[in-house]
Amino acid sequence: MLDVLAPELQPGDVVVWANRQPHRDAQAAQAVKDVGARLEPLPPYSPDKSPIEEMFSKAKRYIRSVAARTVATVISAMGAALDRITPTDIVGWFQDRAAYAMH
Repeated sequence: MLDVLAPELQPGDVVVWANRQPHRDAQAAQAVKDVGARLEPLPPYSPDKSPIEEMFSKAKRYIRSVAARTVATVISAMGAALDRITPTDIVGWFQDRAAYAMH
């Protein structure tokens, strides 16, 4: 983490951390802070607070709408579904579901 993430960070970046062992490392946390980035702990998992659930919901809705039922059609439909997810969608989901990362 120290060798990969820290060199890519810039002042003002936000690093959202899950409750995993590498994220509890004081040296890693200090490396993030030293570059001027901010650490935000991920709250305990809840689908109500997860922007990824919104993305999955939109993708699943599309896959259902095209009635993808075989491996090949599901793979194709998933690609098409992901193409329909816009940057505006993503920002909206984070503002609505992950406001902790947006301040």
